[in-house]
Amino acid sequence: MIDRSPSLDKLQEIVRRRRREGETAPGPDIVVDKEGNIIVVEVERSYSLGTRVPKEVFAVDYGRLIREQSFVRSSMPSNTYRVDENGIEGWMYEINTGYPYYDNYTMFIYYSDGFYYVKLVEPDYAGRYSAHAAHLFSDGTLCLSSYTHGGYPDMGKAYSKSVLWAKFFSEFLRTGEFPKID
Repeated sequence: MIDRSPSLDKLQEIVRRRRREGETAPGPDIVVDKEGNIIVVEVERSYSLGTRVPKEVFAVDYGRLIREQSFVRSSMPSNTYRVDENGIEGWMYEINTGYPYYDNYTMFIYYSDGFYYVKLVEPDYAGRYSAHAAHLFSDGTLCLSSYTHGGYPDMGKAYSKSVLWAKFFSEFLRTGEFPKID
C-alpha cells in the first residue's frame, strides 16, 4: 500500500507509532521520494522507494563530498545543485508541500562540525516566529532534531526531515500551531 497524499493526522500517527515501536518494526512508515514528495508506505523489512524520515524529537573531506554527491543524485530533487562560493558550501534544493497547500520552499543543506543543517532560503521567514513555535531558528536554520542546533549527523535524515518540516510549517502558517508528534 502506498499513500501519496497523506493527511497531517496520518503523518503524526505514524511518527508516534514509530517512536513507540522502533524504526525497524513492520507497518506504515514515511519516506520522501527523489522529488521531495512525502509518501506513506507499508514496511515489511526493507524498501527502496525513498529516504526514510527519522523519528527523533540534521581541510575538504573528499570522501564526504563523494557520499553527498551520490546521495543527491539518488535521493534528492532533480533541481538540487551544489553551492561553493565565498566559503559557503552545501546543496540548494526546492520542494513543494503538495496537498492541501502546495507551498514552495527553497532550502540549503550544509555540513558543519559533524552535523548536517538545513536553512530555509525562500520564503524568508527567519526571525518572524519563535523557534519553539515554528521549529525555525532566527537565522533561518530549521530545528529538525534534538542534536546540536537542530542538525543530524546523516544527510539523508536532515533532508527527509526538512521535507516533513515544510509540510508541517505550511500548516503552522494557516493555523498558528505546528503539528505535534509527541
